[in-house]
Amino acid sequence: MTDQVSGFALAAEQARLDRAAAARAERDERRQAAHNEIEALRQSRTAGAVLGERARAEREALEALDADAAQGPTVRDLRNQAHDANHAASLRAARQQAVADHHARANAAAAELAERFVAGRGPAWQHIADQAFAADQARKRAHRAKQSMLLGKTPFEVAGPSAEAGE
Repeated sequence: MTDQVSGFALAAEQARLDRAAAARAERDERRQAAHNEIEALRQSRTAGAVLGERARAEREALEALDADAAQGPTVRDLRNQAHDANHAASLRAARQQAVADHHARANAAAAELAERFVAGRGPAWQHIADQAFAADQARKRAHRAKQSMLLGKTPFEVAGPSAEAGE
């Protein structure tokens, strides 16, 4: 019986040693898993920091672009400028047309007076024709003076020698 008891004791001791070895193996496995998890977290934290740094740099670049765009003209500003330019051009064209119409009427009136003078409709018409001719010459001189101011030349250079000789 002693052998039997010692066999049971030996089996119990062996079972206890097996359980202790299994517990030690499980503990080592858990420790390794925890170590692997900690290392993975460190790497992901490092990767996250790198990604976060990249994201922050991209966000700052986009904010800088937005700030630059906010300082420049907007589409509305450009559209308003184009509208103003078109409006100014149409006003200029209308003013030029009005001046051209005025000159056409004045030239037509002068031509009519000249025709009447040539037709000999009386001495009163001669006086009116002389006034019209003098007004036409004054207008030409004023135009030459204005052109000379704009171009920086003398009125003689603007008119040319043939125009001065004709006066």
